[in-house]
Amino acid sequence: MTVVNTPASFSSASLSPSAAMSANPAAASPPLKEAALRRPPPATAMPEPQQPPQPPKRKRRYFPGPLTTKQWLYLIFPQTLGAAILDGGANFAIAYAMYHRQTLIEVWPIQHNTIAGDMAVTTFIQGILTFVIVSGMVHRDMRIGGIDPFPSPWPYAPSEKEPAQAGAERSSTPSPTRWRTAADAWFCGSDLHDIFSFSVGWGEWFHRLLRTVLEGALLSAVYFLLLWPIGIAIVAPIWDGRNMAGGWASECIKLVYGAVLGLIMSPVCAMIAMGSEDAVGRRWVRLLEEGEGGPRYSPPPAQQQAQGVVPAQPQQQEEQLAEQVKVIQPEREHVTPEQAGVEQLERAPEREQEGILPPPPPAESAPSEPPAQAQAQHPQPPEPAQE
Repeated sequence: MTVVNTPASFSSASLSPSAAMSANPAAASPPLKEAALRRPPPATAMPEPQQPPQPPKRKRRYFPGPLTTKQWLYLIFPQTLGAAILDGGANFAIAYAMYHRQTLIEVWPIQHNTIAGDMAVTTFIQGILTFVIVSGMVHRDMRIGGIDPFPSPWPYAPSEKEPAQAGAERSSTPSPTRWRTAADAWFCGSDLHDIFSFSVGWGEWFHRLLRTVLEGALLSAVYFLLLWPIGIAIVAPIWDGRNMAGGWASECIKLVYGAVLGLIMSPVCAMIAMGSEDAVGRRWVRLLEEGEGGPRYSPPPAQQQAQGVVPAQPQQQEEQLAEQVKVIQPEREHVTPEQAGVEQLERAPEREQEGILPPPPPAESAPSEPPAQAQAQHPQPPEPAQE
């Protein structure tokens, strides 16, 4: 057995307090033990306060959606292609009536049947009529149920800035967001565009007509700045300084210009009407009343029973149970009533165990009394004496 001598220098006295206490726990002094016990727990990270849930920000929609197939077809065929054909044909007929007897037709001179001036006037007159007629017809179609409005108002561009920041901007230079919001608020459709609803008074009808004409004029100014320079850039290099009388050039120019204006303006007018706030609000009210997520849904009782919303009446439950019994248990034609009664008595214990029939209540037995006590309680009347 080998004995290892520990040097004197390597003793518990030369160790640090913590090392000495770990090497010899019994030698640790009470203050060190108390200090070790009073050591604070490790610091833990405090949980951050939870922020209340914020409503999702509504994104700006440059195009309404999602649209149904019927809405797409309604916008593409009657409101785009059909409008282009009608506007082009109407402008061709007007140009033929204006120019077929003229001897001098030029692009710029106003005194010589100017084509440039005709295109400018066509933009405003056709634009106002398009906005008035298309808006009224679309509102009528939505009122009679021919087409559904959009699921949300369009155009719709709320300011995404904070109220304080938005209030500070009101006193500063107008920002593009403010102008865009103001334009969207002006063009957002409403029942004021429904000029074909004659259920209102004459004063309200004239107010609607005036408001619709003003909005149509403002929208026509936008299309004038967009379409008229392009038309002049195409026509002027070809016909500037030349006489277009005696041919079909003036009629064709007016036809193409009117068709293009109707092609790009009529669907926008229809979308403004289909995205009107009044029509969209009525649509959601109707959906709530019809039961698509609404608390006020109250379909007929027959429909509720078919969908399993409410239980059937007791008579209907008995009829359904009888039909199920007929399916499960075939009819027995040769069973007499006596045999059926015997079978029910035999199966009574089994049905009680299965919980189908409640157990019969125990019969109350009267206590037996001795004959003498019974006679004492109920004495017999005396017999009459015999003579």
